[in-house]
Parts: sequence; C-alpha cells; structure tokens
Amino acid sequence: MAAQVALLLRLLIRSLISDWMKAVRLINEIPCSENDPQEDEVGITRLTKDTQMAAMAFPQVFPFHFRRVVMRWTAAHEQQCLRFTRLTRFDDGAGSSRLLIKNSAQMARVSMVLSHFLRARFVLLHRKAEDSIRSLVHVKQRLAELVGLQPAPDLCTQVDQLPVARWQLINAFEVSRPLSPADQLLEVDCNDSVAMPLETVQRIYDHLCLGGSYEVRGPIQKLISQARSYTADSVQLTAEAQRRLQELLAP
Repeated sequence: MAAQVALLLRLLIRSLISDWMKAVRLINEIPCSENDPQEDEVGITRLTKDTQMAAMAFPQVFPFHFRRVVMRWTAAHEQQCLRFTRLTRFDDGAGSSRLLIKNSAQMARVSMVLSHFLRARFVLLHRKAEDSIRSLVHVKQRLAELVGLQPAPDLCTQVDQLPVARWQLINAFEVSRPLSPADQLLEVDCNDSVAMPLETVQRIYDHLCLGGSYEVRGPIQKLISQARSYTADSVQLTAEAQRRLQELLAP
C-alpha cells in the first residue's frame, strides 16, 4: 500500500525531498536529483526482503544471500518485480513503453525476465575482471557504511568472495544466452562506453532497433558534458588484498 500512496503523492514528495537530498549519490558521488529514476533493486527492497540488497545489509554472510536471492529467485521476488515495473510505468506517465534496468543481477534472471517480457533487450557490459572486482569491493564497503546491519568483512575476505560471485553470474548468463534472439542482445566493451559514449549509445539503439535515438541525442549529449567534470573515487586495496586478487585472477 505504501508504494501506491507514494505514487499518488509523487509530486508532493519530489518537492519535499528536493530541499534536503544531496546533489550526489552517496555511494559513488555521481550527480543526482529528485527526478532521477529509482534503481529497481532498491525499489523492490521496499516491497520484499528477497532482493540482493539483503547481501548488502548483511555483508558478513554475503555468499549466502547472493546464492539465495541473486542466483535464484523466489515467487515473491518475481511478483514484486512485476509490481515495481507497473508502478514505475505509472510514474513515467501515459504512453510510456520502456523501462531501463541497470543491474548485474539480471544476468542470472534472463529466463525470468523473458518469461514476462518477450521483447526484452539485454546489453551486456564487459569490464576487465580486476577493475570489476575492485569496484565491487568499493561498492560493498560504501553500502555497508550506508545501509549495512553488520560491519563489512575485511578486504581480503571480500576479495575471496567476489570473483566467485562474478563467475557465477557470467556462467548463469551463458546458460541463458540461447534464450535471447540476436537482435535482443548486444555486448559492449566498458572502455568503449567511456571513450565513445555517444557512439556507443547510438550503437545500442541501432542494434536493438529501439528507435527514437534522434529525440534522446540532445539529453544524452548534455549528460556526457556534465560527466566530464566527474572524477571517480579511487578504489584502494591493501597490499595483501591486491596480492590475493592477483592470485585469484592468475591464469
């Protein structure tokens, strides 16, 4: 019921939070506002406890919750995903027909997504394993500070856990790959999205036959210009954690 009430009062809520919310996201210092879209996993967390945020709230038992709610999903989570999608579309207004979800957990949920949305498109962003794991360690540390109900484990423990989780996600996606028609899946190198953001977005629109790229070109160019002043947080591992990471990623 709270989600429906929030939807009805969204204009009032936006005007109120604009006065006190920070101008950047606490997790990564990226500029944000009251009009930014809700991240699906955070939104669904308000509807059911069966989301990957459980692994962030209880970081000391991250592997357990990762296996429980990311590599698998419950009927409750599936129903709340659909509910959140409907609420999001209502919030977007009449005529909205697309919902963009940026969430690596979806790599393990391809079959679930396609069972409800036959024309769902997927963009798989490839990132160097070491960079990806270092970034995940940083995110877990920040989330433990912000929403954690337990202190985060030491960096070496996290470095031991995260490569396994990453490989499990990749393997789950590869198992589901045949379910996605060629025109509904595009693989993009992370370096391309950084070096050539506008061209990469255009490639996504063209390959997935999304249409409307001309209308969004201006807003996207504006975001790209704003991002030029953004400096990502430096992800620092201890010497021992860095050495352990190199061992785990060695061929």
